[in-house]
Amino acid sequence: MEKVSVIVPVYNVEAYLRECLESIINQTYKELEILCINDCSTDGSLAVLKEYEQNDPRIVILENEKNGGLAYTRNTGLERATGEYVLFVDSDDTIAPDLVKSCMEVVSECDMVCFDYEQMTADTAIIARQYAYKMKDGLYTGEAFFKEFVGTDSTIFSAWSKLVSRKFLVENHISFYDGILYEDMLFTFQCLIKARKVYSLNRKLYRYRVRQTSIMTTGITGKSIESYMISICEMMKLYLQNDFCREMNQAIEGYIRKVSREYISVYRKWENRTFEPALLKDKPEYLKLYRTFSELFLQSGKLLHITAEQAEKIRQYPYVILYGAGDIARSAVEMLDQYDISIYGIAVSNTSGNKKSLLGNSVKELQDYHEIKEKCLVLIATIPRYYSEIREQLRENGFFHWMEMIEVNDGGENDR
Repeated sequence: MEKVSVIVPVYNVEAYLRECLESIINQTYKELEILCINDCSTDGSLAVLKEYEQNDPRIVILENEKNGGLAYTRNTGLERATGEYVLFVDSDDTIAPDLVKSCMEVVSECDMVCFDYEQMTADTAIIARQYAYKMKDGLYTGEAFFKEFVGTDSTIFSAWSKLVSRKFLVENHISFYDGILYEDMLFTFQCLIKARKVYSLNRKLYRYRVRQTSIMTTGITGKSIESYMISICEMMKLYLQNDFCREMNQAIEGYIRKVSREYISVYRKWENRTFEPALLKDKPEYLKLYRTFSELFLQSGKLLHITAEQAEKIRQYPYVILYGAGDIARSAVEMLDQYDISIYGIAVSNTSGNKKSLLGNSVKELQDYHEIKEKCLVLIATIPRYYSEIREQLRENGFFHWMEMIEVNDGGENDR
């Protein structure tokens, strides 16, 4: 049996570590190398690791001499790994008992297997949301997968939602960019544009725990800004240095735009904009780009405006659809980003002659959203003279909740 190296970075997760390790050691696929890298934890995490090491010879404890962060710690695991395949598991998360087995059954001749995940709350472990690659099960060429990955808005950045060939990583010199946050965005980009074959496995095999003290929820800092900028620049450099077909170019640009929109949203909320990014000082060309574009981020997306009360009303719906695929819709996407409101999709009356995506969001015909019509809010993002026609179309298709994005004489808000 081929060996799988499970890389588990550990930092101050004593409360969740046992649950994580139990889910790994009880995998139905037994040929595992479990590399637990302690990143100078100050709680009882190391004691928990040693307890499990005594009972399972597959567990290997590595210790960083200094706190290096997630990217550095994962790279330490990659350097030590000996398995044919690599799986990353964050030490406060859990995995399904058959995750490795399910992936190994389909990974033959693939560079990676991508699978779905669920998001759970920190303490109660209740499933809060589910995330899936919106594409069919099966084997894809690398290019075909990447185009579907972006075109269907299936951009799951997380490194832990993939089983990856270690040989593939070594041959393509892919590792995590040390010293930045959100390193998964760049790592996933590098993997997907280099992959020759990818398998899409539509099964929710990973459970991601959201904690208030995690990197993703602890607020915006200068390092957040630096990390996004470095990631975007590294992606652009890789894009510019290689030749791709037209469709692949469009997909790559869509991926980078999606990351850029997240960056712009974060930048707008950052209070200390006079801060000179320290990490960028070692990369003067990136610093020039940062200085050139940073102030523009504050000005974009201002064609439309909604109040905080309207934003809260929109958030009450499980699904939000934007009707329209033009400049008004583009501005609406940017504006909603400022309020951290995600779009489920873009709707138009007819996709013939229309764009396939708008700022990374897939464009479909209204009837394609039929299954969620009772649980969604449609934001009408067109010029007002089309409102009456669109409202009638919504009624005919069974959509009864909408809001108009530009004010008209009746006040602009129509939630039926």
